[in-house]
Amino acid sequence: MQNVGQTAFDRMFENKEERYVHDQLHQVSRRIVEWVQEFESPLVVFEDLRHMRDSIDYGTRMNRRLHSLPFHKLRWFVVYKAVFEGDSER
Repeated sequence: MQNVGQTAFDRMFENKEERYVHDQLHQVSRRIVEWVQEFESPLVVFEDLRHMRDSIDYGTRMNRRLHSLPFHKLRWFVVYKAVFEGDSER
């Protein structure tokens, strides 16, 4: 039902973008975990960003880019990679 009106090209492009974002999140989260491990008592703290989008208005294009950032997914990747590396979740 959701694919009605979408061409194969549209679906392929959408999946490509989703895979790219997923890959970038993995790379960024890996860098965060590696960087944090250089400290004596590693701790990653994420700010509450839920209402950040309410106060941002940089124009249509920039708003679209900022509002589509998957903050929760990035946080989840960092947590699971930190736990995998031996750091306890805090």
